[in-house]
Amino acid sequence: MYADPNRPVEAVYTPAGSDPVTLRAIRSAPDDTLNFGGSQITSATVVFHVRVADIAAPASGDTITAAGEDRIVQG
Repeated sequence: MYADPNRPVEAVYTPAGSDPVTLRAIRSAPDDTLNFGGSQITSATVVFHVRVADIAAPASGDTITAAGEDRIVQG
């Protein structure tokens, strides 16, 4: 799946205080809908699936850069 030339994207993962790692990631954008009182709020989200061999212990505050966009790891 990660070797497929059409699906994964080249990305750079940078752990806080450490050297960046170039890897292949599969990007998805599953929007999240939250109920708030009588309203619904849709939150745009981006998820990168990576191999555990590339990132064994992701942590909040690390960054991943793909297609010129920087994203901060949360959670």
